Amino acid sequence: MKTAQINKFFNPKSIAVIGASRSKKKVGGIILNNILKEKFPAKIYPINPNANRVMGLDVYDTILDVPEIVDVAIIAVPAMFVYEIIEECGVKGVKNIIIISAGFSETGEEGLKLELKLRILAHKYQMNILGPNCLGIINARNNLNLSFANTPKSYSNGKISFLSQSGAIGTAFMDWAQSNNIELSKFVSLGNKSDLSEIDFLKYLEQDNDTDIILLYLESFADGRKFYELAKSIIHKKPIVVLKPGKTEATQKAMEAHTGSIATSDKIIEQALEASGCIRVSSIEELFNITKLLAWQPILKGNNVTIITNAGGVAIETIDQLQANGLEVSPLPKSLQESLSKILKESASTHNPIDLLGDALASDYKNAIEQVVKSNSTDAILILLTPQLMTESLKTAKFVNEIADKHHKVVLASFLGGEKVNVAQAFLTKEKLPHFDFANDAASVLGKVWGWRKNIQSEPNSRLYYPTIINTSLKVENKGEMLPEDEAKKLLNKYDIKYLKSDIYNGLKDLRRNESKIKFPLVLKLSHPQLIHKTDIKAVRLPIYHKSELSKSALELDDIARKNSFDDYKLEIQPFIFQKLELILGINRDKDQIITFEGKEFTISKGFGHSMIVGAGGIYTEVLDDSSLRLLPVNRKNAMEMLKEIKYGQILFGARRQHYDYQALLKMMVNLSKMIEKNYNIRSLDINPVFVTQNDAYAVDIKIFVD
Repeated sequence: MKTAQINKFFNPKSIAVIGASRSKKKVGGIILNNILKEKFPAKIYPINPNANRVMGLDVYDTILDVPEIVDVAIIAVPAMFVYEIIEECGVKGVKNIIIISAGFSETGEEGLKLELKLRILAHKYQMNILGPNCLGIINARNNLNLSFANTPKSYSNGKISFLSQSGAIGTAFMDWAQSNNIELSKFVSLGNKSDLSEIDFLKYLEQDNDTDIILLYLESFADGRKFYELAKSIIHKKPIVVLKPGKTEATQKAMEAHTGSIATSDKIIEQALEASGCIRVSSIEELFNITKLLAWQPILKGNNVTIITNAGGVAIETIDQLQANGLEVSPLPKSLQESLSKILKESASTHNPIDLLGDALASDYKNAIEQVVKSNSTDAILILLTPQLMTESLKTAKFVNEIADKHHKVVLASFLGGEKVNVAQAFLTKEKLPHFDFANDAASVLGKVWGWRKNIQSEPNSRLYYPTIINTSLKVENKGEMLPEDEAKKLLNKYDIKYLKSDIYNGLKDLRRNESKIKFPLVLKLSHPQLIHKTDIKAVRLPIYHKSELSKSALELDDIARKNSFDDYKLEIQPFIFQKLELILGINRDKDQIITFEGKEFTISKGFGHSMIVGAGGIYTEVLDDSSLRLLPVNRKNAMEMLKEIKYGQILFGARRQHYDYQALLKMMVNLSKMIEKNYNIRSLDINPVFVTQNDAYAVDIKIFVD
């Protein structure tokens, strides 16, 4: 229903502006003026109990007085009056509302309570609410501006749509777009996302024929898992570029103060965006740069780049930048080199880069580009130019643009310098040929676009199905507690996950009674439900070779148990394995943000679901920080990729001629993923270490936490 209704936000036939003002300096006045000055063909109803006429229109006291049920109502009044107005809209039958007003969850606890009351009303009256604390909506394709931002170019032919959680970043982007000849299709300021979120608008934009490129600025995800699955489907049709801050603790605190956003681990976000095929950028500048490339050039088909330059030093540095971003600067075919040598001066280099030397004229660039675009040996052409005495920057720019227009080849330029290249740079922007102030910027965005292309070529075009089955037989006394060890091992058995066999003894006396049956060498551990990290209190002894060592160690662990009040503790004995690699396998469910208000639970945001981590294990896990992460489900291919990403992977795969059974580890990883699919109420799982031997892989220390 929401996706169908969203069309009315972009194509309304009737609009109410609640809080319409006579002053064009007040928000309500700016919004009304934006609608009227563009002569948008809809019935406009200003609402203000303190005025009779505003901007030549009759004014109504309340939404209840309007003679029809409007398609969209925009609210721009102080926060304290919003609840009553929403109630009136509900009674009237208005379904689509934009709340411009600030003063809600972004201000703290009291503001959050007020926002939750709006959610209750939205549910009661089946409304679609955008905001609060938002800038509004713009549809540049039909000249609709339901915001207090400047109107973009009239009746744009743009194919770029931008969803932004920050109104300020939205206005900055639109101003930049206007200045750089970038045309937009739609802009949505998401605000606090009390009801409608990026998920709803992504579903709409997926089907929107006027949108080919989707840009997002997000400080939080309304539903991480849904975003991941939805994006994975969309990127086969339309690139999705995401600017998501929050990599540092300071940024996360600032976001929380800005929109009330609670941060998800950036490692999970990074992996989710990469795995879904989104293009993540790290700055507003990078967002601008990649927009130019996507908007103005055909889609990159491969990663081979040809450089044409008049400055060898700049070209050499650029090769490093391109290769660092996953691109290749391959030697040109002999036939192309021969063609170039016939038309270029003898001293020019016809390899790749094609170095025309410092005295190159515009005609030299023209001759070189014409030969390269005819060749099928390259996927993109990067034109580098520095201002030297002979350089004809504007004339060169004109030749570059003219040739690029005639051929369906990715062409981009970096004219380095200041006033001597300013006019040429402005010309390229006017003609919609992407220009970058520095070659490393060109390399970065070209690499990100290639990453997206490579992803959609290798991943199937289908939405994932990741079940959330709750296993009610997994029981703990309190939510979030550790599953008893015997229950954990039964669960692992069910999914064919091998673990190192243990003998469990009920304390010191039980161990002594069975000493004759014990085989050496061994590992002795203290076990208790409250004991999570054994090594922190020195509750592990290894290796133990003799009975005397065992007795001494058992006494020491008994003493540790008593000092920590571990009543009914157990002693666990496992065989000591000599030749093995120690890894960690962990699974964690990204937290949902849920709060209770007026006796009801409200989901503020949903996480990305479960993720798996594999890495260097044992007591140095945190110190080594050698790990790889994936969202579940994890298949054999994903698991192999994870092992290749960690340093331990080189040893697993036979470095120094040592053989380890990595195939058994892959099987364990896939089976753990399958286990979580049927046991979604497992909050987290930690197997540290996992022993990988020459012949198998075993879970050794197992902790499973259940909701």
